[in-house]
Amino acid sequence: MLNCYKKTLLSSCIICSAFVLINVPGSGAFAEGGKTDEESKMQLDPVYVTAQKRDEIEQEVPISMEVFTADELEKQNLTSVFDIIQKTPNLSVRTGANGGDSQITIRGLGAQLPYVDSSVPVFVDGVAIPASQAMMLLKNADRVEVLRGPQSTLFGHNAIAGAINIETKLPSDEFEGQIQGGVGTRDHYQGDLYLSGPILDEKLYGSFTISGTTGDGFVKNLSDDKNADKYDTKYLQGKLRALPNDNLELRLNLDLSDRNGPARYWTDRPNYTVTSTDNLKEETHSRGGSFDVIYDFDEAELRSLTNMRQTKIDSLFAWPYKIDSKEEIYSQEIRLSSVDDDSSLSWLAAAYVSHERNNVKQDIPAYPAIYDTDLKTQNYAMYGYLGYDVTERWNINVGTRFTRVDRKADQLFSFGGTSTTLDYDETFYGFTPKVSTTYALTPSTNIYGSIASGFKPGTVNFAASNASNQKVDSEKSINYEIGAKGRLANDRISYGAAVFYTDFSNYQAYDTLLNAINIKRAYSRGIEANLSALLTDEWQIGGSVGYLDTEITKSKDQSYEGNNFAISPELTARISTTYEKDLGQDLTGYITADITYQSETDYNLANDDKIEGDAYALLNASIGIDYQNLRLALHGKNLTDKKYAAEISTEKFWTPGARRSVLATLAVKF
Repeated sequence: MLNCYKKTLLSSCIICSAFVLINVPGSGAFAEGGKTDEESKMQLDPVYVTAQKRDEIEQEVPISMEVFTADELEKQNLTSVFDIIQKTPNLSVRTGANGGDSQITIRGLGAQLPYVDSSVPVFVDGVAIPASQAMMLLKNADRVEVLRGPQSTLFGHNAIAGAINIETKLPSDEFEGQIQGGVGTRDHYQGDLYLSGPILDEKLYGSFTISGTTGDGFVKNLSDDKNADKYDTKYLQGKLRALPNDNLELRLNLDLSDRNGPARYWTDRPNYTVTSTDNLKEETHSRGGSFDVIYDFDEAELRSLTNMRQTKIDSLFAWPYKIDSKEEIYSQEIRLSSVDDDSSLSWLAAAYVSHERNNVKQDIPAYPAIYDTDLKTQNYAMYGYLGYDVTERWNINVGTRFTRVDRKADQLFSFGGTSTTLDYDETFYGFTPKVSTTYALTPSTNIYGSIASGFKPGTVNFAASNASNQKVDSEKSINYEIGAKGRLANDRISYGAAVFYTDFSNYQAYDTLLNAINIKRAYSRGIEANLSALLTDEWQIGGSVGYLDTEITKSKDQSYEGNNFAISPELTARISTTYEKDLGQDLTGYITADITYQSETDYNLANDDKIEGDAYALLNASIGIDYQNLRLALHGKNLTDKKYAAEISTEKFWTPGARRSVLATLAVKF
């Protein structure tokens, strides 16, 4: 494997060098020059991101990332975070049938402890979403940013592996809306209504969204000959945006969602059947809101972000095995940042505080056994960064975050009628500096390097049976990364490449279904690259690839040493194409297709071949036609009906990946 890594690393460096040489002024077939009007029309649009808590062009940000625009999300029918994960190299997920215990990994890191502390938090408009809601639906998303590598400095909230940052649409200045309905295979039905516009002219704007889906799924319960994975979801969101004066902006966001679907089930691989007399289900109810206050001082911007969210999950797994989970989070963040884009100096200073409560009760009647944990977490942090343009080409950024986390828990463990009560009270401190530098070789080519640290506080083992296995220590990491980003051929080609090495200490994982442990030392290293090209003004192609090499180097259980991380496929890749054509008579047609690939995947630290997921490739495609304000589209996922595992816990305990599905949608915009 080491030789393979060296060869891949060498190939990546050669590719990066070729990009640099091509972009040297006056060299190569694509040397920059004056752009004709026709050339200016055929360009890739610039992509703006907020990965560093300010609006920037993606090409100038020293972070390896993938960005999905609103147009891509709509045309490709990317409706959930799970869809994003499947299309992003070095981003993987271990998910139950309904997603309540999903574990997202970036670069092999992120196997969260069940129902608490994801190493890859999901943020929506700056607010962290509970781990149990990570597979949330994407509603009115304007952009999705996948940030690889530790993001602890600016995002905190356990972002030791990376983060998924979702920005949604603000209420519009003019009235607009959309009604969409869809019918798909296996009795899938969906409906969406979106309205947005002014309420008080130039002072108050609002938007409203309501949506729902229902379907039968694809797993048959042989006990009653009915589908075991039926689902239905409901989502409601309201937004207000007020502009009392030229300097002040207020944003209020309220939402609620309910999802009923399957929990995990026992089944014989690779069949799509289950035999159980239990009503296998998972019910998720989430309510939340945020209040954002933005004040412009001309020279600086003051921002206050208040957040509240409550989530309740009731799950009944096959066996039977019942889990009830309740989560509450209240947070407050205040940021003061520079706003002068023409200044050579940029800065940010911020403070954050949150209160979280997680109550998880696990009931296993077969033993019988009960694990009941009530965990309370107080999080305090101060963070900031300073960026300086040393020259017109050279920029340096320095940032840091100081974190204190207080955790208290009451635990009850009952087995065979005998009960044990455990108390937990710990305080953790984190210091996560980051240094990065960017150099513009040409106006269209940037190279960068960064050293970033990550921190994830210790926690309690939710499957603790005694004091000896109750505590989980804090996890720390340091990531070294170099990369290049740029554009070629008068902005018709964009590319990016990164090489990284991450060293971990006290890596948090679990060795059995819910038993948490620390791995003393481990590393993750690899390569990421992406390319997008506009071949004509109608045809665009793209591709991205991730290579990953992980290893446990020191562990209390020495049998793990030399093994890979769980959920860390060596190779992930995607190729895509989009063709759009003006058909005349107010008609526009488009077709988009992609193939995603994931190599073999280990689903536990023992790297047991019996529960290894096979490699697989998925073919997805969409075709649509627009007529004035109407859009008719047909979307297909896993069109070859490939059988694959979405999650494996034991030789028999698994969640199969989604079968082939086809969905027809009709949307009316106004």
